[in-house]
Amino acid sequence: MELKGTLTERDLRTATWLHLAPRKAIGALGLLVLSFGIWVLWLAFFSSKPDPGWGKWIMLAVLAYLSAYFFIYVPFWVKRQFRQYKELQREQVLTPEESGLSAKTVNGKSMLVWSDLRSWKESKNVFMLYVTDDLYHLVPKHFFASETDIKSFREMLQRSAKRS
Repeated sequence: MELKGTLTERDLRTATWLHLAPRKAIGALGLLVLSFGIWVLWLAFFSSKPDPGWGKWIMLAVLAYLSAYFFIYVPFWVKRQFRQYKELQREQVLTPEESGLSAKTVNGKSMLVWSDLRSWKESKNVFMLYVTDDLYHLVPKHFFASETDIKSFREMLQRSAKRS
Protein backbone atom coordinates (compact mmCIF):
# COMPACT_ATOMS: atom_id res chain seq x y z
CA MET A 1 0.00 0.00 0.00
CA GLU A 2 1.26 3.44 -0.91
CA LEU A 3 -0.21 6.61 0.62
CA LYS A 4 0.15 9.75 -1.40
CA GLY A 5 -0.97 13.33 -0.92
CA THR A 6 -0.28 16.84 0.26
CA LEU A 7 -1.09 18.06 3.74
CA THR A 8 -3.59 20.88 3.99
CA GLU A 9 -4.08 23.58 6.57
CA ARG A 10 -7.28 21.76 7.56
CA ASP A 11 -5.26 18.57 8.29
CA LEU A 12 -2.97 20.52 10.60
CA ARG A 13 -5.90 22.26 12.30
CA THR A 14 -7.67 18.91 12.83
CA ALA A 15 -4.51 17.41 14.29
CA THR A 16 -3.99 20.39 16.60
CA TRP A 17 -7.52 20.09 18.04
CA LEU A 18 -7.12 16.32 18.42
CA HIS A 19 -3.79 16.86 20.18
CA LEU A 20 -5.30 19.44 22.55
CA ALA A 21 -8.42 17.36 23.28
CA PRO A 22 -8.39 15.94 26.81
CA ARG A 23 -9.39 12.41 27.69
CA LYS A 24 -13.15 11.96 27.93
CA ALA A 25 -13.25 11.91 31.74
CA ILE A 26 -11.12 15.05 32.03
CA GLY A 27 -13.16 16.73 29.29
CA ALA A 28 -16.41 15.94 31.09
CA LEU A 29 -14.99 17.31 34.35
CA GLY A 30 -13.82 20.43 32.50
CA LEU A 31 -17.30 21.00 31.06
CA LEU A 32 -18.79 20.58 34.52
CA VAL A 33 -16.37 23.15 35.99
CA LEU A 34 -16.99 25.53 33.06
CA SER A 35 -20.75 25.21 33.49
CA PHE A 36 -20.44 25.90 37.21
CA GLY A 37 -18.24 28.93 36.51
CA ILE A 38 -20.72 30.36 34.01
CA TRP A 39 -23.57 29.79 36.48
CA VAL A 40 -21.64 31.57 39.27
CA LEU A 41 -20.79 34.40 36.86
CA TRP A 42 -24.46 34.70 35.86
CA LEU A 43 -25.48 34.92 39.51
CA ALA A 44 -22.76 37.47 40.24
CA PHE A 45 -23.96 39.82 37.51
CA PHE A 46 -27.71 39.29 37.61
CA SER A 47 -28.48 38.40 41.21
CA SER A 48 -30.36 40.88 43.40
CA LYS A 49 -27.75 40.38 46.14
CA PRO A 50 -25.02 42.99 46.71
CA ASP A 51 -22.00 43.12 44.40
CA PRO A 52 -19.47 40.43 45.50
CA GLY A 53 -16.50 42.60 44.41
CA TRP A 54 -13.72 41.92 41.92
CA GLY A 55 -14.33 38.17 41.73
CA LYS A 56 -16.89 38.41 38.96
CA TRP A 57 -14.62 40.59 36.84
CA ILE A 58 -11.69 38.19 37.30
CA MET A 59 -13.88 35.24 36.30
CA LEU A 60 -15.14 37.17 33.27
CA ALA A 61 -11.56 38.04 32.26
CA VAL A 62 -10.47 34.39 32.56
CA LEU A 63 -13.42 33.27 30.44
CA ALA A 64 -12.65 35.96 27.83
CA TYR A 65 -8.95 35.00 27.79
CA LEU A 66 -9.64 31.28 27.33
CA SER A 67 -12.17 32.00 24.59
CA ALA A 68 -9.73 34.28 22.76
CA TYR A 69 -6.89 31.78 23.16
CA PHE A 70 -8.76 28.75 21.82
CA PHE A 71 -10.94 30.40 19.19
CA ILE A 72 -8.68 33.19 17.89
CA TYR A 73 -5.02 32.50 18.75
CA VAL A 74 -4.85 28.72 18.16
CA PRO A 75 -6.41 28.89 14.64
CA PHE A 76 -4.15 31.88 13.80
CA TRP A 77 -1.08 29.97 15.09
CA VAL A 78 -1.93 26.84 13.05
CA LYS A 79 -2.40 28.89 9.88
CA ARG A 80 0.91 30.71 10.45
CA GLN A 81 2.81 27.46 11.16
CA PHE A 82 1.42 25.82 8.04
CA ARG A 83 2.35 28.77 5.80
CA GLN A 84 5.86 29.05 7.26
CA TYR A 85 6.74 25.34 7.10
CA LYS A 86 7.07 24.79 3.34
CA GLU A 87 7.92 21.09 3.67
CA LEU A 88 4.38 20.45 4.93
CA GLN A 89 3.00 21.83 1.67
CA ARG A 90 4.90 19.39 -0.57
CA GLU A 91 3.53 16.09 -1.80
CA GLN A 92 4.42 13.10 0.36
CA VAL A 93 4.53 9.42 -0.43
CA LEU A 94 4.15 7.24 2.67
CA THR A 95 4.68 3.48 2.60
CA PRO A 96 3.69 1.43 5.66
CA GLU A 97 6.02 -1.53 6.04
CA GLU A 98 6.49 -4.19 8.69
CA SER A 99 9.43 -2.26 10.17
CA GLY A 100 7.88 1.21 10.06
CA LEU A 101 6.49 4.04 8.00
CA SER A 102 8.67 5.14 5.11
CA ALA A 103 8.21 8.75 3.96
CA LYS A 104 9.45 10.37 0.77
CA THR A 105 9.25 13.96 -0.51
CA VAL A 106 11.17 15.82 -3.20
CA ASN A 107 13.69 16.81 -0.52
CA GLY A 108 14.47 13.39 0.93
CA LYS A 109 13.45 10.16 2.58
CA SER A 110 12.90 9.13 6.17
CA MET A 111 11.76 6.11 8.15
CA LEU A 112 9.65 6.12 11.30
CA VAL A 113 10.35 2.80 13.01
CA TRP A 114 7.23 1.37 14.68
CA SER A 115 9.13 0.63 17.89
CA ASP A 116 9.94 4.37 18.19
CA LEU A 117 6.25 5.25 18.43
CA ARG A 118 5.14 6.29 21.89
CA SER A 119 1.41 6.20 21.03
CA TRP A 120 -1.10 7.10 18.35
CA LYS A 121 -4.50 8.75 18.01
CA GLU A 122 -7.16 8.64 15.37
CA SER A 123 -9.96 10.99 14.42
CA LYS A 124 -12.45 11.02 11.59
CA ASN A 125 -9.86 12.68 9.32
CA VAL A 126 -6.32 11.91 10.56
CA PHE A 127 -3.96 9.51 12.28
CA MET A 128 -1.42 11.04 14.64
CA LEU A 129 1.72 9.01 15.36
CA TYR A 130 3.44 10.27 18.50
CA VAL A 131 7.20 9.97 18.94
CA THR A 132 7.11 12.05 22.16
CA ASP A 133 4.26 13.46 24.24
CA ASP A 134 4.12 16.56 22.00
CA LEU A 135 5.80 15.61 18.69
CA TYR A 136 3.84 13.66 16.15
CA HIS A 137 3.70 12.59 12.52
CA LEU A 138 0.47 13.30 10.73
CA VAL A 139 -1.17 10.85 8.31
CA PRO A 140 -4.39 12.29 6.84
CA LYS A 141 -7.01 9.80 5.80
CA HIS A 142 -7.38 11.46 2.39
CA PHE A 143 -3.93 9.97 1.58
CA PHE A 144 -5.52 6.49 1.57
CA ALA A 145 -6.99 4.99 -1.61
CA SER A 146 -9.77 3.08 0.19
CA GLU A 147 -11.41 2.24 3.52
CA THR A 148 -9.66 -1.14 3.35
CA ASP A 149 -6.28 0.61 3.34
CA ILE A 150 -7.32 2.70 6.36
CA LYS A 151 -8.37 -0.46 8.19
CA SER A 152 -5.07 -2.21 7.33
CA PHE A 153 -3.07 0.80 8.54
CA ARG A 154 -5.07 0.92 11.80
CA GLU A 155 -4.39 -2.81 12.36
CA MET A 156 -0.69 -2.23 11.72
CA LEU A 157 -0.69 0.55 14.33
CA GLN A 158 -2.57 -1.62 16.83
CA ARG A 159 0.10 -4.31 16.50
CA SER A 160 2.95 -1.81 16.71
CA ALA A 161 2.15 0.91 19.25
CA LYS A 162 -0.13 1.66 22.17
CA ARG A 163 -3.10 3.90 21.56
CA SER A 164 -3.59 7.20 23.42
